[in-house]
Amino acid sequence: MFIGGCRSTPVNDLNNQSIPPGLSIAQVSKAILKAGNTRGWLMNKVEEGHIVAEIHVRSHFAAVDIRYNEKNYHLSYRDSDNLKYDGQNIHKKYNQWVNNLNLDIHNSLLINTL
Repeated sequence: MFIGGCRSTPVNDLNNQSIPPGLSIAQVSKAILKAGNTRGWLMNKVEEGHIVAEIHVRSHFAAVDIRYNEKNYHLSYRDSDNLKYDGQNIHKKYNQWVNNLNLDIHNSLLINTL
């Protein structure tokens, strides 16, 4: 990935992502941790309702706060390195990584309801 010539885009925080009804907070936490680990994110459960996800891709680094309860979860920018973050915009790969993580979390939560 060549960062210098690539465009930046606004950071896309993903708020109020729905969780299927009937899952306990423990099931939600387990599903989120599993989804992140499967995609290659390092997952650190800070406390119940808060996980920090980190990904390292070559010389690039991104960290995301994941806050959750039994009804919804939120993914928000925490930190990055070598992704040209200027306080509002970031390299477009960041949003792709976070969107993929979100899709994996969503699928993992659905599997837990079956």
